[in-house]
Amino acid sequence: GSGADGGDALARDNELRLQAEQFEAAGVDLVFDLRGGGDTVGIFAQAGFTPRFAFKALGAGVDGASDRTLLDGALSVSELNEQAMIADEDFQTNCMDVVRAANPDLVDEMAFLPTGDQQAQGQPNWVNPVMIACDQTRLLDAIGEIAGADLTNDTFLAALDRLGPFDLYGYGLATYASDRKWDGLDEFFIQVYDAVSDSIEVLEPVVVDR
Repeated sequence: GSGADGGDALARDNELRLQAEQFEAAGVDLVFDLRGGGDTVGIFAQAGFTPRFAFKALGAGVDGASDRTLLDGALSVSELNEQAMIADEDFQTNCMDVVRAANPDLVDEMAFLPTGDQQAQGQPNWVNPVMIACDQTRLLDAIGEIAGADLTNDTFLAALDRLGPFDLYGYGLATYASDRKWDGLDEFFIQVYDAVSDSIEVLEPVVVDR
């Protein structure tokens, strides 16, 4: 019930305060918050501990903070955010415009990126699903061209080895191979939260040398 939930939250907050004391005593100046949810930043600040934060999902970490100014300079390593994708002319031409042409009734709602409140009220966000579908279609088309008309499991795997680095919308370069999992991302983007402008800035990519 609500009493149990409140007790769990209180216990979690007390645990975070204890962690804050331990981290500060150890000289920790950067905390990577994997758990997410709740106001870790605010609770740490109440305990007098204000490190720099890194998040698995920077947007979620910022949204969950009671005082966003405490997160100035917070970091995340991930794909390009949706604001960057909306501004990408190639993505608009090669992906969004293709969907708009096939679905004229969606033109108006695909013309902008809805806010979190608008999405909560039912406004669809088309950027991410279109990006995923477009990347998968382009990737499979490129593999099919290499494999040729006789597309089998073996020719598909062989084509992966010949594909080389492939530029994915929203993710950057990826190199796939038949001898490893279907996850070949070579490029990641550092994101930094700027409290003054209340925005997430995307910095230069980090490229993994395979």
